[in-house]
Amino acid sequence: MTTSKRNNNNRARGKAFEKKVADYLGFFRVPYSGSAESFGLGDVRDRESQDDSLTLGECKSITPRSKTEVNIIIKEGWLLGENGILKKARDKSKLPWLAFTKARSAMWYVTILPEHFRMFLRAIDLLRAQGVVDDTKDVNELVRQIDAKWEEIHNEE
Repeated sequence: MTTSKRNNNNRARGKAFEKKVADYLGFFRVPYSGSAESFGLGDVRDRESQDDSLTLGECKSITPRSKTEVNIIIKEGWLLGENGILKKARDKSKLPWLAFTKARSAMWYVTILPEHFRMFLRAIDLLRAQGVVDDTKDVNELVRQIDAKWEEIHNEE
């Protein structure tokens, strides 16, 4: 396979993963992400306008070095440094996150900062205290209740 064809395949796979993440979260895929900052930073965000968005997400479809390799390598540059998602998000006061998947895998994961994970857990406690969700320890039931409440709120708009 030529380098040009491999690069085109990688771009197409990356774009498809960005769309998958955006569709699942109900977010927006940034047009020409990674190549045109005039459309805003990151690959995916929760609002179409970067100024109105709370989050700034980066998506990576990772190709392991061999078919039998199970390790997924997250490059430091994706998170840290001048071009990392953390600096870009902090400069704009946004919540940074990194979604990643192994190429040709249905499973994908999201990495967030510890303070944002703590905020997520505290938000669940607030929902419990306000009676929006039950005090269940069954995560599937909690997801069901939160999704149902979210659908109820968004269907009213």
